[in-house]
Amino acid sequence: MKLSATEQQILADVDTEGLHIEIVKPEKKGSPAWAYSIGLQKTMQQPDIIIFGLRPLTMQQLIGNAAERMREGIAYADGLEDEELLQGYTCVFKSVREIWYDVTVKHARWFYGGSNFPLLQLYWPDRNGKFPWDPKCQPEVRALQPMLHVADIEASGAAWLLP
Repeated sequence: MKLSATEQQILADVDTEGLHIEIVKPEKKGSPAWAYSIGLQKTMQQPDIIIFGLRPLTMQQLIGNAAERMREGIAYADGLEDEELLQGYTCVFKSVREIWYDVTVKHARWFYGGSNFPLLQLYWPDRNGKFPWDPKCQPEVRALQPMLHVADIEASGAAWLLP
């Protein structure tokens, strides 16, 4: 089977850079864009990363910075906080439930041949340091970051991702 241009690019990037970063612009108007890595599990035995709601270039840089920190020996895992990635703010990583893989990381599923790979969501806080799961988090920040560590569709704030 012939590979698409995107698939060829993914393979080339993982081969040369250790990862490929995919930017996804949502089909539903008013929904946030997201970005995710492909290949970190294969090249560094680390979870791949997904992030929502920032500018595409910012999300790409954050994933690139996380990959660089992995190369330096940082091991990312569920619940880990990182104060180095986003200047002036703490970021938190949480494991993404497999039910969300198909609608968010299609090319990663293609690359790995299914959903058998770890995926962490990188959450960024509002100006007051509150995260989407905190009732005091600013609603506009919560709206930009569906909580893919939550299995319940309504509670996750991610129903818009589903067809």
